Amino acid sequence: MVCGRDNPSGMQLTSFVDLDTDEVEMPFTPTAAHMGFQNVIHGGILATVLDEAMVWAAIWKHKQFCLAGEITVRFRKPATVGQAMRVSARVVSGRGRILITTGQLVDGSTIIAEATGKYVQVPGAQHAAFLASLIPETKSRESIRMLTSSAQT
Repeated sequence: MVCGRDNPSGMQLTSFVDLDTDEVEMPFTPTAAHMGFQNVIHGGILATVLDEAMVWAAIWKHKQFCLAGEITVRFRKPATVGQAMRVSARVVSGRGRILITTGQLVDGSTIIAEATGKYVQVPGAQHAAFLASLIPETKSRESIRMLTSSAQT
């Protein structure tokens, strides 16, 4: 729904990883299709974008697919149609299979929304199945290779 490029109804977002910090970032400019009312973007859309960044931060940090267990979002300012924003997320701690993440959606230096999340690493067989379902497009090929090699170790 968020980053799947083959979903014509999806948001078509692309995430980028800082290999030094494992922080995930993605640009996001909402359209009228994301509107809740009168040019204001629906909070569920903002939460979805934050979830996407946080889950990929968890996946990347531990090279294991994860699923959301809990997400808390605080909305600070309304987001509007056409407003260019950046979402960023990182893992702040972990214990066992649970990873704690934080995320922010910002316009310049203005925080639009921020979130925390708990993500659960999936078992090895489920990780392998998720990997097999990824579409090996040029932009993702190296990331898929890194996640695949970690699944085999």
